[in-house]
Amino acid sequence: MDNMANKQLESLNQQFNEFFEIYRQAINRCGVSENEFWIWYSLIMFEGEQSQKEICKVWSLSKQTVNTLVAQMVRKGYAFLEVVPGTRNRKNIHLTATGQAYGKSIVLPMTEAEQRAFQQIPPDDRLTFLRILRQYITFLKDEFRENSGSHTSLELPAKSTDGKPMNLLFAINHKYIPLLLSCLHSIQIRGGGGRYQVYVLHSDLTDEMKESVQQAAGTPFQFQFIHVPENLFAGFPETARYPKQIYYRLAAPLLLPGDLDRVLYLDVDTVVINPLTQLYHTDFAGNWFAACTHTGDFLQKFNKFRLKIEKDVPYINTGVMLMNLPQLRQHLDLDQIRKYGLENQRLLVLPDQDILTALYGDRVKILDTLLYNINDRILAFYNANPANPTLNLKWVRENSVVIHYFGKNKPWEPHYIGILDTFYHEYGLPLKSDTKK
Repeated sequence: MDNMANKQLESLNQQFNEFFEIYRQAINRCGVSENEFWIWYSLIMFEGEQSQKEICKVWSLSKQTVNTLVAQMVRKGYAFLEVVPGTRNRKNIHLTATGQAYGKSIVLPMTEAEQRAFQQIPPDDRLTFLRILRQYITFLKDEFRENSGSHTSLELPAKSTDGKPMNLLFAINHKYIPLLLSCLHSIQIRGGGGRYQVYVLHSDLTDEMKESVQQAAGTPFQFQFIHVPENLFAGFPETARYPKQIYYRLAAPLLLPGDLDRVLYLDVDTVVINPLTQLYHTDFAGNWFAACTHTGDFLQKFNKFRLKIEKDVPYINTGVMLMNLPQLRQHLDLDQIRKYGLENQRLLVLPDQDILTALYGDRVKILDTLLYNINDRILAFYNANPANPTLNLKWVRENSVVIHYFGKNKPWEPHYIGILDTFYHEYGLPLKSDTKK
């Protein structure tokens, strides 16, 4: 491609990004998620009856997403479902009078603004614009199709290219199933892997719960639920906010199948907004873990004193953590972990992070927090430094991979403080406000 075409394509992509950002910001001001908006758009603007299946197809939304959002609309009295005659479970969505009024209040101001903007373009230019855009879309589909005859087969960069599934790890009790499904939903949309092998460490999930998780998560995910013995961490400190499941990740290398070479652990209060591929294939450079730190020099020195650590090591946030399983199987000592935890109970504030930092902090490859473990507090601290360039929502959307809603500031709770909740509303699943972590 010549230099002029490169510059033109770069300009086109920038304009597309700006175009979508205009919609995102406008939808955000409506107080609904993007996915919910397009469901409302279908029900208000499209002629004829709309089924959940048709909405999934039109907007490329997952069945799980549409079912969840429509069920929420039904609970609020905005809609009701009616089985299509002659089918077993296909249902049309009908709006109540209240739903019609609410939907129009969201959708019509947007469509009227679209019409006013479009009509400012001369009629002949509109036709030319539509013709050229359709032509470009056709060419692009042809280039990206998987079997392209004489062309080289291409895959979008978001896809993992080694043919293997990504190994993902979670540790939960039954109360955190909704958050697990929300995290998985974001991975399905934005994670970049064709397939995922999900390992769930638990001690209280019933067979019915496991089956419901598998059905809700959908086809990209294959699950293996690993029961952790109740007495494995007996006596370790736990609270409602920090249940004993937080320790399970420490023992994970000894609980997972022996043929795995790596696994990516994620807290369930994370949302994935860009492909995990680069993170997942990180070179360990001889280390046992790859993770981020959220503390500066002062707190690291304080934690070194508090935890009685002899070496200068970073304080590790364990919410996003890649594990080098062959190394950990060889070196991880569960008795050492148990001994340190029990002997230092009074010192532990964030127990699992304290233990991992104290015992293995010198075996962790530090990753870029702004990319792989960011939240509003981290973003605010970074932007408060006048030496740093200011990072905005657009930068996060284009560069960050994992948003981690650690601490008490949760986007599914009222009175969230910050700007990064928009990604939960776009890519997560709606939760009841009493779900806490």
